[in-house]
Amino acid sequence: SPTLVVAVCSASMWNAMNMWRGDLPAAPTDTVMIWRLSDGTALGPLVLPSDPTGEHAPVVRVHEATVFVAEAGAWDVRTWNLGDAGLEPGANVQGHTGAVKSMCVDDALLASGSMDGTARVCNHSTQTTLIIAQHLGPVTEVQLTAGRLATQSLRPGGGEETCLWDVTTGARL
Repeated sequence: SPTLVVAVCSASMWNAMNMWRGDLPAAPTDTVMIWRLSDGTALGPLVLPSDPTGEHAPVVRVHEATVFVAEAGAWDVRTWNLGDAGLEPGANVQGHTGAVKSMCVDDALLASGSMDGTARVCNHSTQTTLIIAQHLGPVTEVQLTAGRLATQSLRPGGGEETCLWDVTTGARL
């Protein structure tokens, strides 16, 4: 059963609305509120830099007692673990060369999709990369299920492409 719950207050999305409307200054931070489910104790917030252009928003996922965060426009995923003293910084999972747009986490794996045209799957305990799935355009969605990675990406010139990958072999199915 889940240990933590999060809520994201994205100034980056607010910035996008303001840029579109042409008014109000950009908000400087995104806030991630985190609570322990067993007793409702607030453990956050995590305060992150926002994207002043509004082009990117933070991506946040929770699995058990770990929070996975890609800051707005970030190329990496940072982890925060629930310890005796509250939230403690964990591993920094690197590898993308463009902004992370999507994440999915299960008991052992972290999948991330990026503007760099790749979806990556790694073991979130060891940070060992298992597969790198190359696409022709930005990867906007990733999902893990039953040893498979489902990805959705944008095609150059328009449209979308959905692919299924074997997490063990890296083969496109």
